[in-house]
Amino acid sequence: LGRHFCLRLAEAGYDVMVNYLTSEADADSLLAEMSAHGSAWTHRADIANLTEVEALFAAADATGRNLALVINNVGIYDPIPLRRISGAAWERTFAVNLNGAFHVCRSALERLRHGGQIVNIGVAACQLNRAERVATDYYVSKAALLQLTRTLAAEYAADGIRLNMVSPGQLVNSIGEAGGAPGHVPLGRDGAFDDVWDAIAYLL
Repeated sequence: LGRHFCLRLAEAGYDVMVNYLTSEADADSLLAEMSAHGSAWTHRADIANLTEVEALFAAADATGRNLALVINNVGIYDPIPLRRISGAAWERTFAVNLNGAFHVCRSALERLRHGGQIVNIGVAACQLNRAERVATDYYVSKAALLQLTRTLAAEYAADGIRLNMVSPGQLVNSIGEAGGAPGHVPLGRDGAFDDVWDAIAYLL
């Protein structure tokens, strides 16, 4: 999904900084595809680590471009029942899905000006009840991310900076597919990556 966003942004004329954690080869391959449309860079940062997030944004500053948009698409998802989630796994999920998103939003908001935007990627609440009944840490962290997005949106609205959250349901070839079947979706089909992008494009 993140790869899809990056390609669509490049096609739309954005210069894009792509962050990755472990998928260096995939990031390099994506960079080659994006270079046909404009400037793009990769950077490695664990967003659960504040120092690494600050280095990520410093790298973006070094490109000489003004920051206009951040899409926060990082998330840990491990569909196991609560009784089997260790304390360390719970804390790591929140360190990435919530605290990491906070670090990214705060660093971005120090740079964004009037017209700037942050789009956080969440998850449709109904998926918890119908598609699966596990991954408690994931769903709770994404619910907290929604509240963080709402709170920051209200705080920064007067500055002309918009924060929104796009919350997909079950998607083709994504983590959402693992927990259910198309019959769980009223339309009778999984969502496509372009369905999610269309929502972001509308916000932009």
